[in-house]
Amino acid sequence: MRPAHLVLVAAAAFSAVQSRASEPIDSRQADMRRALAAVGPSTSEEPALRGERQARDPSPAFLLGAALGAWINAAAQLDFDRDNPTAAGPPHVSQSGADPDALAQDCAEEKLAFFHLEARRGTLGLSAEQAAAIVPLDAKSLASWRSRISAPPPICG
Repeated sequence: MRPAHLVLVAAAAFSAVQSRASEPIDSRQADMRRALAAVGPSTSEEPALRGERQARDPSPAFLLGAALGAWINAAAQLDFDRDNPTAAGPPHVSQSGADPDALAQDCAEEKLAFFHLEARRGTLGLSAEQAAAIVPLDAKSLASWRSRISAPPPICG
């Protein structure tokens, strides 16, 4: 083969590899976005996974998206109940002040959701930043994720 042909073959091979490399990211993005939507306001990934299993086996990216959505919701619920202690728990209980059982439940839900998130992220071999770039995730949520990797929320000690 002449050197010019080698360059053309190498360029064609690089182009083919590059296009295949972008396919999984597009597929992952679609799966993660579908999972985030399926989770809705739930603090658990399980309802989204049940729905997905009816149509197909959840992909690793779908699992990650569902775990991310559940953790974002669980963390938001914990933040809300921490900031509004009389709003936490059942109405009849919350009328008399903060409900420590409701906050403990929020902490347990956040901890479980975060455990699933980190397990799903590890399965894909992605950093939080890489996973956040696929969705894409807003800066506040990414900052919360980075902070949570270091330590649990202070209220959950």
